[in-house]
Amino acid sequence: MGVLLYLYWILAHSNSFFYSLEIVKAHFSQIAMKHFLPFPNLYRGAKERIEDICHKQVWEAERTIQTQFKMEKIIYCQDRLYSGRLNEVRSAVAKPTNPASVSIQTPAPTPMQISCDEMHYHVQAYFKSLKERLSNQIPMIIQYYILHEFSEKLQNQMMQLIQEREKLNTLLAEKTDITRVRDNLSNQIERLTAASHKLAKFHC
Repeated sequence: MGVLLYLYWILAHSNSFFYSLEIVKAHFSQIAMKHFLPFPNLYRGAKERIEDICHKQVWEAERTIQTQFKMEKIIYCQDRLYSGRLNEVRSAVAKPTNPASVSIQTPAPTPMQISCDEMHYHVQAYFKSLKERLSNQIPMIIQYYILHEFSEKLQNQMMQLIQEREKLNTLLAEKTDITRVRDNLSNQIERLTAASHKLAKFHC
């Protein structure tokens, strides 16, 4: 049953899973571009770490989800929760869908039919509990690995990267055009300052 449930989940939710992953990856990439783009080496290092962590976190999330579905081979539900779901199923079946059908006389069910109906109620109750459990557990696993742990690992790796003193100058090397523009602006400021001083002396 665990394998079938996992295959069903893959078919039903794989698109949304990878869509969420792409959103998170794109968000971190935009942050890296906003802050590190003037420093090509640092930006490249950030992008490489984002991609590397992304692949690892996907693997971890998929492995944990597979483990979760393997655990579903064990038929388990807390008694209180299971009893509540069973009562819900029985109430739903007992409630007539067509009020006119209440007046129609139906033959008394045989012991075999009662037994089959009761088994059907239990199966429905269990799968209702299973659906609720997985609908909460799987998104939590994805959020933990793809968002929480992703950001935590990226932060740690970026801190390690900038603490490598022998590489710091290389990482903080600016783009050639940015350096040239800054030097030109600096020279212009010096010339304007010098011209301002000369004009002040001329006025005097």
